[in-house]
Amino acid sequence: MDGANLNAPVDAACSAASDAISRTLSVIGKFVREVRESRSDFDSISTELHSLNGVLDLLGYDAAFLSASLAEHTRAVLETCLAIINELEGCVSLLNRPDVPKAEKRSRWLASRDHINTLRRTLGEYKLVLGLAADLVGLTKSQASSEIGGGLSDNRRQTRCDGGAQDNELAMVTAQIIELSGLRKISSQQSVALVRLEQYLDALRAEAQPESRSSMPPQRNVTPGEHASSIGSRTSSRTSSAFGPVLDSVWENPRAEVPSPVPPSTASSDTSQREHQSGILRRSGSKFSTTFRGFGLRRPSLRTVDDEPEPQADAVFGVPLVKSIQVAKGVASTRHGSGGSSARATREYPLSVLRCVYHIRDCGLEIPHIFGLSGDRVRLAQLKEVFNSADTSYGKELDWNRFTIHEAADLILVFLSELPKPIIPESVGKRWISLSRQATIGGARLDQGLDFWEEAMMGIHGAARALFKLLVGLWGDIADAADANMMTAERLAGRVIRPLMHTAAARRETRFSCSPLRF
Repeated sequence: MDGANLNAPVDAACSAASDAISRTLSVIGKFVREVRESRSDFDSISTELHSLNGVLDLLGYDAAFLSASLAEHTRAVLETCLAIINELEGCVSLLNRPDVPKAEKRSRWLASRDHINTLRRTLGEYKLVLGLAADLVGLTKSQASSEIGGGLSDNRRQTRCDGGAQDNELAMVTAQIIELSGLRKISSQQSVALVRLEQYLDALRAEAQPESRSSMPPQRNVTPGEHASSIGSRTSSRTSSAFGPVLDSVWENPRAEVPSPVPPSTASSDTSQREHQSGILRRSGSKFSTTFRGFGLRRPSLRTVDDEPEPQADAVFGVPLVKSIQVAKGVASTRHGSGGSSARATREYPLSVLRCVYHIRDCGLEIPHIFGLSGDRVRLAQLKEVFNSADTSYGKELDWNRFTIHEAADLILVFLSELPKPIIPESVGKRWISLSRQATIGGARLDQGLDFWEEAMMGIHGAARALFKLLVGLWGDIADAADANMMTAERLAGRVIRPLMHTAAARRETRFSCSPLRF
């Protein structure tokens, strides 16, 4: 059996567990709204699930570098992990049955707290061990990449330096595995799930030994299945325009596809001007909410290595969001207001996207057709090269004088389109369709908008949640300036849905309505 067949079950198991986490978080959110005093308990569970989801994302992405033996052990452990998540989901769903009075829900929750906390602790153990597995596989991947590039004379010295760092990291990971294995064996808890975890630790310990790492497993021939296929043209019905023939001509085909960068003919020139990256990220006071009806979601077909090469280990584009942020991170402060008080928090974003957002704001949101007109494809390719290369410090010292606001907008959409997984999962998109029907039900429009936002954000977690809120804030401010830039909320939503959700255009039919929403 070849490497692809051996590791495909690991990919599938990681995806299945990730989907189960999304379902469980949704169920937990609904129960907490019914029994508010359970929020503290379920906050810790939600945090554990979010963290586990990040580990699964990394492990699934690097599954091609698992050895045959470790891949089999990993698949078995992931199946047990999935069973625990499903048990947690079923337990909370049972507590929140619609035919049970609220007081009875509270009583049942109090009676089930010990069992739920046991599940949380077990998931915490699995997250810790799977995290060590992800670290080990990541080092295997780095070692394989170093061996491939080590034959080039210009890279030999750097390869030796990197090899020493990798050896140190491997020693640290191995020590953690051995320590955790010893702690697990003296533990008095001997459930089936934890016994399987002990066996997996033994497999990791054996894999970390030098003699087990003399040969690297072959790389898989299929890129991550969730990665969007090449994006085709989108057909849409022409709508009447209040802005005359200019907007009509743009609306006919404003962005039939996300621009594909053309390889630049010359190398990027040295950049000298350094842009200030600190400061408070502007909060969007805009009213921007798009609801979706009749939204046909279809996953694109799998791509093979013939369609697009595997991204490099230090790439910014085409890798998981968490990995991209690790390679090139941008940090910004956000302010959260509540009543008369406000608090500040620090968030991490992909540096390329954060700098593009800043540049668009600096240029002014009144520029016509932001996100509606494509920039120059050659300049877009050059801009992507700057943000995707360590030689240019991943764009930290980019001189924006060479690029326009339209290339910055295009790069954001290219980044979203090339993520292996969309930041808006398919399950969230389907829930948005259901939530959008509330817009026609009687009641205050403001309340409905807030309800939609609270419910819609439940399925988006971690780095994806922060990035989505950053972009929605930008798009909301652009929509507020529609009188000047001619980019209404409807038109903006039509441009960004596909990169956000990786949807296929052929089955998409959308209707939009704007509801007041304030972040």
